[in-house]
Amino acid sequence: KFLAVRYVVANAHAVSYPDAWPGTTVCYTSGGLEPGDDASWRRNLGTKYVDGKLTWSQIHAVNGSTFFSYWPPYTYNRHLKLIADCSAQISTKGGIFGDYNPTIESLTRTLEGREIECISIGNGKLTAWIQHRQHPGESMAEFFAEGFLHRLLGIGA
Repeated sequence: KFLAVRYVVANAHAVSYPDAWPGTTVCYTSGGLEPGDDASWRRNLGTKYVDGKLTWSQIHAVNGSTFFSYWPPYTYNRHLKLIADCSAQISTKGGIFGDYNPTIESLTRTLEGREIECISIGNGKLTAWIQHRQHPGESMAEFFAEGFLHRLLGIGA
């Protein structure tokens, strides 16, 4: 048995940057929030922002759970896979990087004991820091970093 529910965030206009709402889509999963559920997230293409209200409709299984998010979570397991992929690429194809000499090092640990890694690539007069995910709600930044590192290191190429 299924149930149709219409959601309304009546005060969506009151956020710090309401210009982000037009064209956005709410993300959802009926799977769990477990690390292996990364691929279960979908976008609700019926999301609308009209007159300062964010609305969408969702069909739920009765007695089921659905989780909503502005952006799909970037799980810690996915982060660990990204670091492992970078490490494997550096160790197996190190010679192709020439003088760029990419390295991965741990800067410190979080309060939960998780590593905070730094991936260094290149050398020269100029330095560019590309940091991401300094706040918990910024998971989209780690999706960017994943694509950037894959492209830069040739992962999957």
